[in-house]
Amino acid sequence: MKAKMLGMFLLVSLRAAAQTNPVPLINQITPPSVSPHSDGLDITVLGANFAPNAVVNWNGSPRVTFISSSDVVHATLTAADLLHEGTGVVTVTNPLPGGGISNQALFSVRRPGSSVNFARFDHHLQKQAVGAVATGDFNADGKADVVVASGNNIDVLLGQGNGNFGNPILTIAPFAPAVILAADFNGDGVLDLAVEDGLSKAAVLLGNGDGTFTSKPSFNSSTKSEWMVAGDLNRDGKLDLVSLGTIDSLQVFLGNGDGTFQAGQVLTSFSAGGNMALGDFNGDGKLDLVVPDAGFNVFLGNGDGTFNFAVSYIDEYSESLSTADLNDDGNLDIVGDGYVWLGHGDGTFSQGQGVSSPSMNNYIDIADFNGDGQLDVAVNFYLNNLNTIAVFLGNGDGTHQSQLLFTGGTFIGLGLGLADFNNDGRLDLVETLKETNDAIAVFLQTPLAASPQSLGFPDTAVGQSSTPEALTVANVGDAPLTIAGITFTGRNASDFSQTNDCTTLPAGATCTVEVTFAPVSAGGRLASLDIRYPGLGNPLPVSLVGNAIIPPMVSLSATSLNFPLQQVGSTSGPMPVTVTNVSSETVSFSSVTSSAQFGQSNNCNFLNPGASCLINVTFSPLSSGIVTGTLSLFDNAADSPQTLPLTGTGTSLKLSLTGINFANQPVNTTSPPESIQLTNSGDNPITISQILIAGSNPSDFAQTNTCGTHLGGHQSCRIMVTFTPRAVGARAATLSITDSDPGSPQTVALSGTGT
Repeated sequence: MKAKMLGMFLLVSLRAAAQTNPVPLINQITPPSVSPHSDGLDITVLGANFAPNAVVNWNGSPRVTFISSSDVVHATLTAADLLHEGTGVVTVTNPLPGGGISNQALFSVRRPGSSVNFARFDHHLQKQAVGAVATGDFNADGKADVVVASGNNIDVLLGQGNGNFGNPILTIAPFAPAVILAADFNGDGVLDLAVEDGLSKAAVLLGNGDGTFTSKPSFNSSTKSEWMVAGDLNRDGKLDLVSLGTIDSLQVFLGNGDGTFQAGQVLTSFSAGGNMALGDFNGDGKLDLVVPDAGFNVFLGNGDGTFNFAVSYIDEYSESLSTADLNDDGNLDIVGDGYVWLGHGDGTFSQGQGVSSPSMNNYIDIADFNGDGQLDVAVNFYLNNLNTIAVFLGNGDGTHQSQLLFTGGTFIGLGLGLADFNNDGRLDLVETLKETNDAIAVFLQTPLAASPQSLGFPDTAVGQSSTPEALTVANVGDAPLTIAGITFTGRNASDFSQTNDCTTLPAGATCTVEVTFAPVSAGGRLASLDIRYPGLGNPLPVSLVGNAIIPPMVSLSATSLNFPLQQVGSTSGPMPVTVTNVSSETVSFSSVTSSAQFGQSNNCNFLNPGASCLINVTFSPLSSGIVTGTLSLFDNAADSPQTLPLTGTGTSLKLSLTGINFANQPVNTTSPPESIQLTNSGDNPITISQILIAGSNPSDFAQTNTCGTHLGGHQSCRIMVTFTPRAVGARAATLSITDSDPGSPQTVALSGTGT
């Protein structure tokens, strides 16, 4: 631990301490959760300002209470309290004179799970949210509500107990709130709101018990005031406020008990700031204060609204702090973004294992999210254009497991609130979306998890289908879940389809959903894949995003290519095919291929609209007979691959001459013989059925040969031809060879002149 004294200083007493009971403060409950159907349970409430005759309440009803000190009380919850899954509200009441009801602490009755999962649901407001949010039961119906800054006013969303909310109730605020803090500032047992404008003004709105509020006069607070915390600092039975500005000072406002406050007294100046936390860090029964800075600063309280010194602990800057006993030693610890400091119970701390989110956090909540009896940490932050919540499951010794990330929308998530909005015993979260969206994001805890939580598809042409994207669905709860349905909803639901192997999932089991994107219109396409199972009022949503493009088009100058007879082992001349881009989009080619015995060369790479490229195709037969094949073009056009049928015929027989001119020969005399070689260039034998002379003057020519009826592979024979003119003048005929080769009959033109 690296620490230094910032200096000891005494403040003029803000008000002499009255001999009354203070307003109690709860920091945590141990254990924080229990399984249903338990036979009763003794709980320990850790906090401060507990009177010797304090009473612990369960959902507003007193329970048998034992007082250990001003910081620790115990109570017994009955079997009836713990019969069903749900979340109970624990408070501590100090009796008159002074006294009052503490802040509300949540206690989960639920079966434990090995992990947690949150599903996001958006709820729209009347105006744009600016970040401030608070939770509580503002109309005393036993259901968690949400209040959120909405433009220049406050929206109250009354919970329906199933994760949904009624229409927002508008409350007029004296200014645009940037900070909201829920507490009972006039001691009537109804939650009120303290608000600041993020500049220099603060005010209290007193709750009417029905979800509406009445504004009290505003007062000046710290310059650039963005953080508040409430507690009975001078132990007079009236809640006080501490306000912190980013460029000004830390101030204390002592409460008058009616929603108004005495003039603020400066505690010290700060160059940075963030969310503060109150607790008794040295066990003297007086509230102390921890404030973020370059690490954090601890101010030990005197119990009269003043603080006598500060100790600075150097660590990473965190915009939010929270306090709880993370290692179960009875001492409050400090949690910031990137660090955990373990308390010694005397106002000092030593460095523990950090909980670091991937980006600067805004708010921190500490609670038992998976019901295992250990405190976990939740933070929200903004990273890669997404607001995200990270949950670190606690090990019970001050250390935590690796983060679990839950992604919200594309707007900055600010205020973070904690409640059980559907009363299933699983604690939920809510955050606002900064200034660019008229909604809050509610994260309901569910035993069904989807990974990833959203699917993005590459650009896909209208009328085409993408490659399927896989989604893993997991049961992170402790009981089997039956998947009741997987459907698509949203603006472009018809653009998506899915296949899955999801039926009944045992605890810890997974299944797979494969989603395909097949757009019917161009542009951005949005939908939600909704997974339902019994008992979930809202489906588990997975957002789907794709972009549909108008596909490029090409045309080919030919519909097929038919090559003439080609000698085996040789290559034909090229036959050209012109490819033209007939669309308004650029065409890019990944490859051009041809079937065996056909070849191609091309200059096709990218084609701008209207441009063309050339493909030259050749034929190289390996054996005699008809050969078919395909020219294939692979590109980003709609009908890719484009194909062109190819046909050619290979011939194995080859004549050494294609014509003989015997020139002048006296009539009825015979010329010397001329030799023609017939060669089989193929591997298979050729059957020769006939060699004859036909044409105009067949009797003027004669042949003899060595070919016989079969000519083996790669063998040759000779044909000897003579000319005996029967008349004066030009004489002509044709030597014809009939055989089994596809080029049959092979012919040699014969000519000569009789003299």
